[in-house]
Amino acid sequence: MKNFLTNLTLIFLISGCTSFNYQFDDSQEQGIKIVNNTLSQKTVYLRFLIPGLSEKDARNSGTKQTIYPGQSKVYYLPEETLVVATDGPYWDNPNPQKPYEREVLYVERDIISAVDINTLLFIEPSIISNDQQTEIDALLDGLHQDAHEAKFKTYFARYTSDAIFLGTDKSERWTIEEFKEYAKPAFADGHGWTYTVVERNWEGEGNTRWFDEILFNEKLGHCRGTGVVEFKDGQWKIAHYALTMLVPNEIAADVGSQTQEADKL
Repeated sequence: MKNFLTNLTLIFLISGCTSFNYQFDDSQEQGIKIVNNTLSQKTVYLRFLIPGLSEKDARNSGTKQTIYPGQSKVYYLPEETLVVATDGPYWDNPNPQKPYEREVLYVERDIISAVDINTLLFIEPSIISNDQQTEIDALLDGLHQDAHEAKFKTYFARYTSDAIFLGTDKSERWTIEEFKEYAKPAFADGHGWTYTVVERNWEGEGNTRWFDEILFNEKLGHCRGTGVVEFKDGQWKIAHYALTMLVPNEIAADVGSQTQEADKL
């Protein structure tokens, strides 16, 4: 293994400069590259557990780094170094109260591994700001309203260009262009379709969120919509939507039998 620093007492607190590569190894052949593709600056805390370090030195091998939108940072590290993300610093403390940690990767020989900055952050998945909650709820509420009013253009503008829609029939797995062809006749007569939201739940963090919602349709009864939304080019878009019918357990066997008979036709 190449020579490397065994006494890491410096803590790097340098922020916002893409011209610096922080070097814990005497080579520039392997390490980790942290990439911020989001629209805001983000700060991460890392520890580099280099093989052979004492517990104290390992504790002092941390770094805090703020990375601005569209920028990246590279750390050159010895082979087999374990990169650990933490939710805060605890180095230089004789009796540290350790923060939460998550192992990210082991450094491989001659490979600089690119890592999205969001994978290094510690955010409660269920926490969504009020502004974001309002915005993404409005996205789905508007989707259902557009369908009810047969507004073809605004309805499909809410999806990403590579979105997938899953309908209630097993054959209905559509790209967004295929879904448009299916929807055109329904929207052309000015009726579309009507699903009323009963309840909705959100999960996720960063630029990707997922949801499940219970809907009511006069023809199909209660249904469930599930899907994924992504923040792209400054706005939230639907990347995936799946619609299923909800069947009460008491009649599930009968419905299953009817479904199997229908499949034979």
